[in-house]
Amino acid sequence: MSYLLAAGFQNITPDPSGLPGLNSLHKLAAGASYLVLGLGVLGLLIGAAVWAISSHSTQHHHAHQGRMAVVASALATMIGGAAVSIVNFAWNVGGTFH
Repeated sequence: MSYLLAAGFQNITPDPSGLPGLNSLHKLAAGASYLVLGLGVLGLLIGAAVWAISSHSTQHHHAHQGRMAVVASALATMIGGAAVSIVNFAWNVGGTFH
């Protein structure tokens, strides 16, 4: 590890201009984020429909499955939306170690 410090690696900062194709990667990440949002909303709507229909037809097992689909879709969408903030938080915490 000391050879990395001696080589001048202690002050590395991210530089987006240093990588070729970074614009394509940014577009891919934005598209994946949009896909997570769309699938989350779709899962939420389908889960809510299963929950509602099953509750009114006295199928308690399927109502529970629909309820779990609503909760899982909501949590997955929240995590997908917060992914950039979570990574930035981890990067900032990691930068405090010396």
